[in-house]
Amino acid sequence: MKKFFIALSVLAALMLGVAPAQAQVAMPDDVPGSDAIVPFVCATNLSELGTGLNTMIIFTEISTVGAGVATTATLHFEYDIMTVKSETVYDGTQKGTGGSITSLNAKALVAQVSDDLLPDLEITIDGVTYYAGYIYYDDQNQTNNVLCEIMFVDLAKGMVGGSNVPMLEWNDSISALLDVTAGAAQANMAPDASNIERFSADGLASAMALQNGDAVAADQATLFGLYPRFHIAGANDKDWIIMWQSENANTTNNLGSVHIDFYRDDEESASTNIKLPNELNVLNVYDIVPRSLWAAGTYPIDGWINLTWDDDATTGNLPDINVIRDIAFFGFNLQIAQGEGTGAETFAVLNSIQRRASYQ
Repeated sequence: MKKFFIALSVLAALMLGVAPAQAQVAMPDDVPGSDAIVPFVCATNLSELGTGLNTMIIFTEISTVGAGVATTATLHFEYDIMTVKSETVYDGTQKGTGGSITSLNAKALVAQVSDDLLPDLEITIDGVTYYAGYIYYDDQNQTNNVLCEIMFVDLAKGMVGGSNVPMLEWNDSISALLDVTAGAAQANMAPDASNIERFSADGLASAMALQNGDAVAADQATLFGLYPRFHIAGANDKDWIIMWQSENANTTNNLGSVHIDFYRDDEESASTNIKLPNELNVLNVYDIVPRSLWAAGTYPIDGWINLTWDDDATTGNLPDINVIRDIAFFGFNLQIAQGEGTGAETFAVLNSIQRRASYQ
């Protein structure tokens, strides 16, 4: 009975105390939060909002405090537009009132960047140049009352695909809330003075440990995995993996070349490496799949990726979790289906990349 009540108290503590949400700390879940990391990709014709790819960003402020009063900014973001390598090219302020919906788009935001810095946002995907990066929205109110959605749209083609963006929740003292004296919970789940949760392997593993009534450790995770799903139906279609991580690749984290396994829909598999050099990576699936499973020009290309780190140095099959345990990851899979000919229908699906963690 005592263990049961301990488990109940831990579950209650894991629900961040300043929000009405019931979320597991360090899990990218669909609950209101404070800060947002929003990836974007858009066409370079910034003045033409009706043509070319764009990223729509929609914030909903679910607090009704001060609703309808323009001077009450319950939504107050300071934001930075970042390159894929996490270099700031523009910063600004975005405000809103209680109950408001704020709609933004990447083209209009990127148009604020100076001519000198605009080329820093350029990336090439499948031979086409885009502007890409991410925007960090820092909530000055720290109220955990904000929701965020993104939609990748191309109005001229009638294409739209959207998803919720996992909000980063704020808590001023996770350790005190959980009555953890060692401080490991705070370090893993909200690691610095900002008190913002981190979507890392150790963060999720520590949340799982506390949920199960187990001890928290500084190096908690023994396994962490990300599992993108992809599908390319035909030659006109696309599949992009859009992955954000809190560090660029370096000689410590080894993200410049990560060993993974591709699985086909018939369970055949092949091992290879992928490159995650930047804090934001946009991977064109057609370019990274092993040709032993999908010959060039052969469709459909259907399967999933096993991107896993563990602590078993004896197997030699998986990367070492010790080099990424404190790095935050989250991402999306964007599937675009384009019909043939003028006026053909185009649609898109945007899904979050799922994850798991284990601990001892």
